[in-house]
Amino acid sequence: ASEVPLDEELKRVVPVIQGIREAGLEATISIDTRKASVARKALEAGADWINDVSGGEFDPQMLTVASEFLAPIVLMHMKGTPETMNSLATYSEAVVTEVGDYLLTRRRAAEAAGVPSWNIILDPGIGFAKTLEHNLSLLRHCGELVAKTQPSPLLVGASRKRFIGTILQEPDFKKRSFGNAAATAIAIAGGLNEVGEDVLDLLEFFISRYNHVNEAFHHIDGGVREGEGGNTTSNGELTLREFEAGLRDIGCHKFRGPNEKERIGAVFRYLDPGGEGNVSLQEWQILDQLWKEFVLSIQEFVQFLIYAFGDELEFAWEELDDDGSGELSEDEWFGAVKRIGYFGPARVVFALLDGSDDGNISWDEFSELEKYRPQKLKKS
Repeated sequence: ASEVPLDEELKRVVPVIQGIREAGLEATISIDTRKASVARKALEAGADWINDVSGGEFDPQMLTVASEFLAPIVLMHMKGTPETMNSLATYSEAVVTEVGDYLLTRRRAAEAAGVPSWNIILDPGIGFAKTLEHNLSLLRHCGELVAKTQPSPLLVGASRKRFIGTILQEPDFKKRSFGNAAATAIAIAGGLNEVGEDVLDLLEFFISRYNHVNEAFHHIDGGVREGEGGNTTSNGELTLREFEAGLRDIGCHKFRGPNEKERIGAVFRYLDPGGEGNVSLQEWQILDQLWKEFVLSIQEFVQFLIYAFGDELEFAWEELDDDGSGELSEDEWFGAVKRIGYFGPARVVFALLDGSDDGNISWDEFSELEKYRPQKLKKS
């Protein structure tokens, strides 16, 4: 693709964005550009996101614009320019490693420019300076990329691209929809799937009661009691039976209901990926990693609220609870956080705050966020 002159690019995108907004459409608009001045004009016209295929490197002012407008920005991996990238599809080490390292470097650059971490989305750049095998390798190893780039969301855009046409022997991009769906499925299977809600529910329970997930493990380990006041033993592993009984012993009622056994079983299988029938303390450590990501997500949410509404969380609550009802249902919560421009893991925050498990958040529950105020933002 050849370079589009600045004036021409502005003529192509700004009137369209203005027209969408003037028509009253509330669709999320992403401006796909490498030029900071185009991004600025597009955001002023009503765009919501920036998508920069150069990872913010083409125009040094791009990250500044994203910071100034508090706009989410997608930072993509690419070598060279759209005109030269196909000749640069070579990598000194594994493509997954090199792409992951690059994305982390660009995230650090964005944060240094003042872009909040919750507004940074990373894209491995499928089809950009990648051979067919490079693209397939990135799809196969999405799990590795997700782990490396946490907590930033990873965006994979197969977009009916040429490599899908090569595999399908289909030159017409309009006929590549099934291939595109397959690429998406591969990415999901490779690691772009979200942690199940049952796992998040258990994690929320642990965070509200323990200082570390290992404390929960040791309380549950050996939790099968034989008879009234029976002794428990600890052997460093949990069977499904011990896991079920142990959750009851520590007062975890997150899974109560007609599907209780199925839900607990689903969590156990998540912790026992090899299917051996036991969960060791080492396998349990996946919850430690999730715990850290969970807490980091909550801290970033608090930081976002303070940045947007001031030091007192009560001001943020008044904005979220715009009808003054005193509580937010789950649907109202998701609508409210989207309205204030937060695009982070809202489900995680809701799971933590709904301590009573009644499907609503009250002000008292919301005020628990004070515990997660980052140290640098502590009240004096």
